Amino acid sequence: MPFATDALVASTQREKIMALFGFRVRSTDRDSAGDAVRMQRLADALSVLVAEIEGERSGFRARRERAAENAAFSMAALEDDGADYLSEKVDDLTNSMSRYSQRIAALQAQSEFVVGLLDEVGLFARDYGIEIRGSTTALHRTGSGY
Repeated sequence: MPFATDALVASTQREKIMALFGFRVRSTDRDSAGDAVRMQRLADALSVLVAEIEGERSGFRARRERAAENAAFSMAALEDDGADYLSEKVDDLTNSMSRYSQRIAALQAQSEFVVGLLDEVGLFARDYGIEIRGSTTALHRTGSGY
């Protein structure tokens, strides 16, 4: 491999010249390792955010489903028994379902934004030859990154 040897000699000569003038050059391996650590931390942090958002969104979906079930039962009882006190309960449940739906939509937007950032990190890392554990697609699809 004459090319590898030539590159090593040139690199060594360059380091000697830089040392002669008081300049020090860090190794590209050290730079690459630092870049990889930084990008991995960023990808991991974004993955944690996606998991948190998805967990909260799942909780609101479950609440909305319970409210819908309760509203349906209350509405059936209201129609059967004509119990006026259930009318207020149905209204409250309807309002709750509306608030839950709004929150779910906001969380969906947050999730899409953070997933977009995660995708950008993956593209950036790929473009600059920085290795990130796991693909960014896997990172945000699992929510955990691994």
